[in-house]
Amino acid sequence: MRLFNMMALGCMLSLGLALGCSDASQLDSAQQNQTEERVETNKVVGEAVEDGVITEEEVEDVSEEVGETTEATEEVIEQKEELIEN
Repeated sequence: MRLFNMMALGCMLSLGLALGCSDASQLDSAQQNQTEERVETNKVVGEAVEDGVITEEEVEDVSEEVGETTEATEEVIEQKEELIEN
């Protein structure tokens, strides 16, 4: 499901560029995605440490979530740079 969300965001951003959406709206979309990823990461981390024992699977889940949050943050940075340039 998360992969689908990332793919959908990529398609929306691409479509936005093709249709001439404003840099500000693209930034807003990227920031919303970043917030969602942070919430999901916090949830996964909370679930992993809840019982005091972190399994290998939980480590992988947390690592995946951190990666997705990092990607979302990088997208925000790119959108901010584009907004500044224009």
